Amino acid sequence: MPSSHATNHFALATFWFHAIKKLRGRKWYWLWFWAALISYAQVYVGKHYPFDVLAGTALGILIGLGTSKLFDYVMKRQNQAKAEKATKNS
Repeated sequence: MPSSHATNHFALATFWFHAIKKLRGRKWYWLWFWAALISYAQVYVGKHYPFDVLAGTALGILIGLGTSKLFDYVMKRQNQAKAEKATKNS
């Protein structure tokens, strides 16, 4: 029932938005517009109903946020390991 197009594109947009913000300090709002256009196109061509796209959007944002949190955790662990290694070598 949820649109896989909306789910995939909103998950990618959410993850990329947060990753780029974390790594570069930039906010790429156009990612949300891109995902919304893809979702709208699915309704426009008759592939999905609007509720399918809304459900896919919600699911994609949740997946993107979860992946973003996992990314933050891994980055934090790597930075801690580098800091520990640097203090050992000093």
